[in-house]
Amino acid sequence: MPFSPLPTKRHSLAAAATLSLLLSACGGGDGANSSGTSSTAVAPNPGTSTAPTPPGTVTTPTSPATPPGTATTPTPPVAPPGTATTPTTPVASGTLSLNSIELAQTHVIPPAGRTMNTANGKSRTLNLLANRAALLMVEPTTAGGSIQVEIAGGNLGSLVLNTPDKLPATDNGMPSYSTSKYSVLLPKEWIQPGTTLKITRGNEVSTVPLTVTAGVNLKVRTVPVFFFGATRAMTDANHEQLGMDGSSIALDYVQEIPVAAVDGVTSGDLPFNDFVLPPTGTAAAQAYSSFAAARTSPGADGYVLMGQMLSVLPELRSVTANNDHNLNVAYWAPMVLEDPLTGKLIGMGGGLTSVGAGNADGDSDNYGGIFVHEMGHGYGMSHAGDMYNSGTFPYPGGSLSGSSWGYDAVRNQLLSPVLPALPCKSSGRQLDAAGHCYRQDPMQGGSGDHPAGYRWSMFADYSSALIQGWMNGRIVYDPAAASGAFRFSSWSAAQGAYVDASSTVSQLQRDMQGNQQVVTVMGNISKTDATLNRLAVSTAGQGNIPHTFDPTSQPDWDQMKLKYANYCQNTGCDYTLRATFADGSTQNVLLPKGYHQNNSNTVNPNSDNPLNGASFIRFAVNFSAAKSLARLDLYVTEFGAKPAFSAANAANLVNPIVSWVTH
Repeated sequence: MPFSPLPTKRHSLAAAATLSLLLSACGGGDGANSSGTSSTAVAPNPGTSTAPTPPGTVTTPTSPATPPGTATTPTPPVAPPGTATTPTTPVASGTLSLNSIELAQTHVIPPAGRTMNTANGKSRTLNLLANRAALLMVEPTTAGGSIQVEIAGGNLGSLVLNTPDKLPATDNGMPSYSTSKYSVLLPKEWIQPGTTLKITRGNEVSTVPLTVTAGVNLKVRTVPVFFFGATRAMTDANHEQLGMDGSSIALDYVQEIPVAAVDGVTSGDLPFNDFVLPPTGTAAAQAYSSFAAARTSPGADGYVLMGQMLSVLPELRSVTANNDHNLNVAYWAPMVLEDPLTGKLIGMGGGLTSVGAGNADGDSDNYGGIFVHEMGHGYGMSHAGDMYNSGTFPYPGGSLSGSSWGYDAVRNQLLSPVLPALPCKSSGRQLDAAGHCYRQDPMQGGSGDHPAGYRWSMFADYSSALIQGWMNGRIVYDPAAASGAFRFSSWSAAQGAYVDASSTVSQLQRDMQGNQQVVTVMGNISKTDATLNRLAVSTAGQGNIPHTFDPTSQPDWDQMKLKYANYCQNTGCDYTLRATFADGSTQNVLLPKGYHQNNSNTVNPNSDNPLNGASFIRFAVNFSAAKSLARLDLYVTEFGAKPAFSAANAANLVNPIVSWVTH
């Protein structure tokens, strides 16, 4: 589906779109004009709220620890504007009659969540997130008086709701969401599983149980990748943002997606002076030193390097690198390319994603429309218009026609699903009764629909429900967990809480060191052409230090046999990377990579065929940045997929197949 990136200061090259079941490519053009639906006012029934009441009894929420440097939604002081009140138990003389009660985090939803139905008979529910502030909006049957809210049975104080004239404004100065709703921003400590709100006006009381699901702290790992001589200095001169650290981007991204917090971290810059494309089945592996040459390689197109990055990113998540493929981490790889002929930066025309894998790459666009769109694919979404046509998205043309309003706590604004301008400037749009255009979902070319002063347009509520489901399926890793807390935890819907997930992760994950400064070595091996073997070394950045094995150490083999017996099982342990540091010390790393058949010491016959992918291997290894790398050497150490767990003689590590020496 065409995608319209934000303007950049680059010379753009045309790119041809390629789509497959597992890859989602998004190139130039205006997706907002390609819904294939005529302009008509459509407001489908989004369904009713059917989420169950939270399990367990009402409890007093407690405030969880938030990691340092983590972006979260701004939380108001527990005391309301003016003088804080101490909760008392009023004499109940009647029920406070309310026309409506709504809460807003990414979207305005009922206390029990909002369920959206699709044409294929399925439904998704968007629920409140734990540990994230929420705007409470209440419309009493009769106006007047001071309305307060507290947690039933809690001790966190009470808040006075603002009168309707102080309801947060609508984006772009558009008409107010309501003229009769009282409102207040509830602190994140209040939004917990089991919470029941007590809303009072004088002696009138109404209690409201909340349905609250997991609030994930998402780590977004940015991996800046430089091709063909492009440098950090060039992107700095071009004012390109290649990391969330120290910026407002992470805080903005919290408002965009259903998470409790975003921790933006940056890996070291990864350079490729040339890049080796693997065998295609009809063509052998080959090295290319420019984008123009790579995109004309056999079977390639404008997305060739983006597609190859989707094989690089899983290596960065592998057991010898960050080992976080199943954790609460998403990867974004902004790709920076230099044209060797002009010396200028060039764009490729979009981005590419492994749908549902949490990995995305593409043109560096300062975390603009390409970023938010491709990350949406990474969380499991397809193009919204295609989903609507297949009955898996509820709103016509991939629009927000029928979606609830949004909310941004940073700017304290409610977000309308329609655009402010009249008349509607584009054909193929859904219109409201007044002729306003409904915004397009970011998964349907909606990058240009963002309100003034915003980085992105909001997702439809249904899209946020899909993202919420993806987030709830991640294992949360906290390497700095306090004593007695879980280092690995997963959300239990039945218990309404995070539970210990240590037994569900690998021993290698339990033994890695998280949130360290690391240097990453990225390599590729051609078994049939040694001239294509490469080693690339990143600058220092944030990552995890893996537990590794030295094949010349018998204690390491003994430990592997006892605790990690399947380490070599996939294709063998046939290569060893030796790192030599500036102080003269060395570290040998046995790679779980090879050319054997699965769980066998029989060589895969395809590994000797230069046209077959089995002859080509990529790998990544993280080393601590505490010591400077001086040299790298890669050796063939054929242990197979069923090793004898017997140490090799270190003297036999000779004749490396590729080396790297620091400049």
